[in-house]
Amino acid sequence: MQEQTLKLGKAVGIAMFKLGDHIMYNSQYLCVVDDICDLDIGDESATYYVLRPIYERATTIKIPVDSTKVSMRRLISSEKAQDIIKSIPDVEPEWIEDKNVRASTHRKALRSGCCEEWAKLLCTLHLRKQEVAQNGKKLSASDEQVLRAAALLLHGELSVVLDMPIEDVESTIAEELESRVS
Repeated sequence: MQEQTLKLGKAVGIAMFKLGDHIMYNSQYLCVVDDICDLDIGDESATYYVLRPIYERATTIKIPVDSTKVSMRRLISSEKAQDIIKSIPDVEPEWIEDKNVRASTHRKALRSGCCEEWAKLLCTLHLRKQEVAQNGKKLSASDEQVLRAAALLLHGELSVVLDMPIEDVESTIAEELESRVS
């Protein structure tokens, strides 16, 4: 099988996956490469990855191995995952007052495919949630949704690379977040 360059529609890095690899597809799906096969579409034949999202078992994604329309990347290393967890107490939150700018910035961070960005979002929104709760208020629905999305992406990837149940990753990160305010 030939090596292909795949990343956000631009040829910037080699990403060749094999059966059983865990990858991030399109910055939102944590997948297992279930198969690599040739499929006939119309008059043409192409080699495809058959991906199974880990947390959406009923879904199957078929994507040409040479596609440049979506991003696919290897998961981070377990060492990088540990570094991210250890860095949580030191993450500098960046609250953006303008809700439209904040929403745009949050969408970009979620789509970045970057665990550090997800951790930063998680820290920022967690601290904001605590801050508004002290005033008897709640985080806005859109910020709460971003908080859940960032947590799902980060916890999911760390769970796989650290070979830990997602609940254990959640509690470990929650402890790190709580250490910020202790």
